[in-house]
Amino acid sequence: MRLLPILALASLAVSCTHDAPPPKLSSGGRLVRVAKNDPPTAAKEIGPISAQDGIGCDEIGTEDGTYSRALIKLRNRAAARGGNYVQIMTLMEPHQDSLHCYDHRFVIRGMLYDVPDAQSESASEPTSPAQCDPPCSPGFKCDEGACEPVCNPECSPDQVCRSDRTCGPPS
Repeated sequence: MRLLPILALASLAVSCTHDAPPPKLSSGGRLVRVAKNDPPTAAKEIGPISAQDGIGCDEIGTEDGTYSRALIKLRNRAAARGGNYVQIMTLMEPHQDSLHCYDHRFVIRGMLYDVPDAQSESASEPTSPAQCDPPCSPGFKCDEGACEPVCNPECSPDQVCRSDRTCGPPS
């Protein structure tokens, strides 16, 4: 009988996480480059790094995590750890984990590096810090280094463009 209040509290805690605002890219995170390529030769390895967006096994109707939100979290985490280059090793998209579990997480795992003089190198490059690497898929646009869905036709002011590129209410 004591289990019921605990389950109700856990359910409330999970439902609150769905209303969290999207992460914002920090000023340090803007300087972090993320790519599948090997790091530059002068790079010094800091160690493994990962970030995720979304919730693991949860009920149907839960919003899936997205690559763009996981990427923002990864870049912010990399900057906080003193790195400026992340080589992506694996990506895990939301998927059916078992008969009773749909994993809603989008997980990015990689290796974090410190590249000396990366700021001066990036300043000499003709690219902007808003460049997406890897480039966005068709139907997505690069927004501050993260791929965001583009709906066509555009959504009404009371709706948002979701990751499946359809309009819907803000989550």
